[in-house]
Amino acid sequence: LKSIELLSSKFKKIIMIGFSAGGHLAGLLGTTERSKLFNAVGMILCYPVISFVKNAHVGSRKNFFGDKLEDNEENRKLFSIDYRVNSSTLPTFIWTCKPDKIVDYENTVFMVEKLKENNVLFDYRVFETGFHGIVFSDEKFIENGIEKFKNEEVHEWLDAALDLFDKVIKNN
Repeated sequence: LKSIELLSSKFKKIIMIGFSAGGHLAGLLGTTERSKLFNAVGMILCYPVISFVKNAHVGSRKNFFGDKLEDNEENRKLFSIDYRVNSSTLPTFIWTCKPDKIVDYENTVFMVEKLKENNVLFDYRVFETGFHGIVFSDEKFIENGIEKFKNEEVHEWLDAALDLFDKVIKNN
């Protein structure tokens, strides 16, 4: 929360973004009481670790809790983003790839269900291609001597997120 406070002293509107375990961190912040989030107006969660209860990424859960706390179901629920969503959750863009072998794509599905249930403004994408860590592309090609990457499907997430937050920022 200190980093959000510092950023809020410099910027009027902040959209948090996180990938994988960083998506879990952004999700924790985005489901925190808004008065503590200062100028945060939204979050982008990219193939995020959402649940420590259902289809959990065991390595992330162990890293987060350590060996002793990992078996405590109450803590797992407390720090599972899908259990924290409520009507005050920040507007959210979330995406993942079905073939992700690290964080099960159903983590994103759990989050989407909770966002719907709580009437939170959101948009999402579940891509049929791609992998954990893809960001934009998985296919290499050379153009004018420069190595580039391409995945038309996955590449669209950024424009979709920008469209959502363009509306959010205009209304805040």
